[in-house]
Amino acid sequence: MPNRRSRLSLIVPLLVALVPLIGSIGCKKDPAPTPAAQADDKKVNLLIFSEYIPDDVLADFKKETGIEVAVAVMESNEQLLAKLAGGSNEFDVVSPSDYMVRRLAAQKLIQKFDRAKLSNFSNLDPTLLGKGFDTANEFSVPLFWGTTGIGYNKKKVTDPVNSWAILFDPKYKGKVAMLNDPREMVTSVLRRDGKEPNSKDPAILNAAIEVLKLQKKAVAPIYDVDGIYEKLAAGDVALAQGFNGQFYKEVVKKPEELGFIVPKEGATLWIDNLSIPTASTRVANAHKLVDFLMRPDVAARAADFAAYATPNRVGRSKVKKELLDNPIIYPPADVLKKCASMEDLGTEANKIMDRVTTEVNAD
Repeated sequence: MPNRRSRLSLIVPLLVALVPLIGSIGCKKDPAPTPAAQADDKKVNLLIFSEYIPDDVLADFKKETGIEVAVAVMESNEQLLAKLAGGSNEFDVVSPSDYMVRRLAAQKLIQKFDRAKLSNFSNLDPTLLGKGFDTANEFSVPLFWGTTGIGYNKKKVTDPVNSWAILFDPKYKGKVAMLNDPREMVTSVLRRDGKEPNSKDPAILNAAIEVLKLQKKAVAPIYDVDGIYEKLAAGDVALAQGFNGQFYKEVVKKPEELGFIVPKEGATLWIDNLSIPTASTRVANAHKLVDFLMRPDVAARAADFAAYATPNRVGRSKVKKELLDNPIIYPPADVLKKCASMEDLGTEANKIMDRVTTEVNAD
């Protein structure tokens, strides 16, 4: 651009103004790189639940590809939604659970995979693909699956632990921990009462929230995510709602003291996935990381570390035998029959679910 502050002559501004035109006659310049192209460097930012991917796996990924993975921990699917809906473009791979995949895809917050770049997709178990939340697995690939249930201290609980009802018993006031997860909290009530766990009925959902509010008064539960398992192991709580793999890690240390059960009414069968946000600026790197994590040997190492069931059909044979044989991680068929995945409830029901955050587990 000519220097418009120069007034020394009429010729200099004219010549300067003509330079771009003269240059364009001789050659064609490449267009300026887009922000995405500039950012597609040797980095990838991963937002995922805690204790899912071991550091040595990510170190091997960097060794093979030169791409460094920066890991951020997410506490809930709702937190993930808030980050992406808020316009964040800092993440390149995220880990939404089943029902959240559909919500993110509907809001165009995650993008379709380029399947040609996922050479290891064929390693996945077909029985864990094509689920209702993403029937063609266009937006997600499964990473782990598991169940939600109740962990308990055998020495502190005097009643049989076989029903969600025990989490609402005032007898254990101050000794109950609940997941800081609106869907799981409400589902525990719906299961207890024999209701459809994916009910969209406003009356049923509002009634369940009122039960949780009563529980807060009568039972004074602790609301947490990762700290639940440590509190149970330390004896700070006697009963805790949580995820099977995390409980497994504590139960194997103190099998005479701690236990885990999927209640008789049934529970959540969840699938946590990998997806690429629409706003990612490192899409090529993101595909490389997702494909790497679907490699059989890598999937097995991640499963050994996280203590959750792997959806990797080929990699399963490489998982430690003590994990494969443990019914906490790989439940028998009769337990799985009682479990169901969460579905997206739709706009109106999701608004009702917001009451859990504002009225129940808010500080």
